[in-house]
Amino acid sequence: MDIDNYKIDDKTLILNISEKLKAFDMPHYDTLSKKTQEKLLEVEGFINKSEYVISNSLDTIKQFSLTKSNIAENTSFSRRTLYNDKVLVEYIEKCSKMEFDYSNGSELKNFKIKYNELKELYDNILYSVIDIQDLKLSNKKLNEELFNMEKQIEDLQKLIIEKDRTISELQNNLRRNNISLIKTK
Repeated sequence: MDIDNYKIDDKTLILNISEKLKAFDMPHYDTLSKKTQEKLLEVEGFINKSEYVISNSLDTIKQFSLTKSNIAENTSFSRRTLYNDKVLVEYIEKCSKMEFDYSNGSELKNFKIKYNELKELYDNILYSVIDIQDLKLSNKKLNEELFNMEKQIEDLQKLIIEKDRTISELQNNLRRNNISLIKTK
């Protein structure tokens, strides 16, 4: 990586700056003062150089990370030899655990695990809330049905009382009529 000779032509930098200014909803590059344009060129040059260095650094970190594959590629013995020697395997695994995580891969992995756990918890809570809402709606409908049935029962009880009176009156009338018939005989 030859960072001292890394350079991007001004045309490309101006194009990058113009696109970013537009995306950031800022004034167009051509409307800015010459001093501001020069400073933006310098800043964009540094940003591009930084991105180049970081990208290459990540590639270098991956290339030299303590994996069995990388070690086999960069030593005098084959991967098969490495895997067949239990002492080598254990040594590499333990050294690998001690290696600083430059790319935050393990932290990222832990975040992904936590994210998945939280997403699952969120989904479960969401389904529970939906179930509760369904139960509330169902309960409301059942309460309405119960109210209507109670009203029907009340109406039927009134009707029964009314019919009992009618029957009682008819029975009384019948008895009177029977008594009258018996007397007339």
